[in-house]
Amino acid sequence: TTAFGQGGKAMDSNNNNSSSDQQSANSIHSSGLAYASRLIKDTISGAAAGAACVIAGQPLDTVKVKMQTFSHLYRGSLQCFMQTFRNEGLRGLYAGSSPAFLTNVAENSVLFLSYGRCLDATKFIFNKNSIDELLPIHRAIAGSMAAVVATLVICPTELVKCRLQAHAQLTEKLLSEGVPQSKIPKKMSSLKVLSSVMREEGIRGLYRGYSSTLIRDPGGYFFFFFGYEFTRRALTPKGSQPGVLATMFAGGMGGAALWTVIYPLDLVKSRQQVFAKAEQRGFVRMLIEITRSE
Repeated sequence: TTAFGQGGKAMDSNNNNSSSDQQSANSIHSSGLAYASRLIKDTISGAAAGAACVIAGQPLDTVKVKMQTFSHLYRGSLQCFMQTFRNEGLRGLYAGSSPAFLTNVAENSVLFLSYGRCLDATKFIFNKNSIDELLPIHRAIAGSMAAVVATLVICPTELVKCRLQAHAQLTEKLLSEGVPQSKIPKKMSSLKVLSSVMREEGIRGLYRGYSSTLIRDPGGYFFFFFGYEFTRRALTPKGSQPGVLATMFAGGMGGAALWTVIYPLDLVKSRQQVFAKAEQRGFVRMLIEITRSE
């Protein structure tokens, strides 16, 4: 009887251990699926946001780049918009849409994918039990960290986009300098710009303006995420989830904070990326020259 009793206890113990191992394996599997689900959601959400930005904002971005690189040709943004529409049509306003689409989709996918991981790192650094405990300042730090990763994707695609947007003005500039019409391509595409840069400057040419991008984005996204999270919290009653309008307004405030801070840096970046290699300046030198002359 004693032997049977001991055998039964051993079997119960083995069953309990087996059940515990199974539960542990299921828990690890569930955690892995949840983590993978977060990665996929962050990537898809960022890509969708990037696509929406291009559809809604590309004409205004075209005006911005033209005003930054050929400001002497226009009295203001409205005149630039109307003149571009009159001379180049709707297609002119959406010039550079392909690289812009790639830029925004890639930028936001990488940004928000990295942001999710940086939130985990920030939670660990500031010794928080969960991401929900992070304050707007903590989330702003995570956004700034994520932007450093995103710059590797942003710089090459923005260079192609900016050159396509300013192609008409660059053509006029080259003609005024005596370059024969036959040597200036009438139409440019993303592939033509890419092959031209690679042929003349190599892979390094695609990262022209990277120093400006690296200075611009981490600081800019710090203010973006701080403005977004602060506004969203301020508009959301305690204990409830933020609504669509509150989220949209918070995003707008975050964007306003970002561009208020980074616009001078973006101006330098656009000029570095648009103009020919001979006209390039270092970031600090160009910033000083713009401040003195304009």
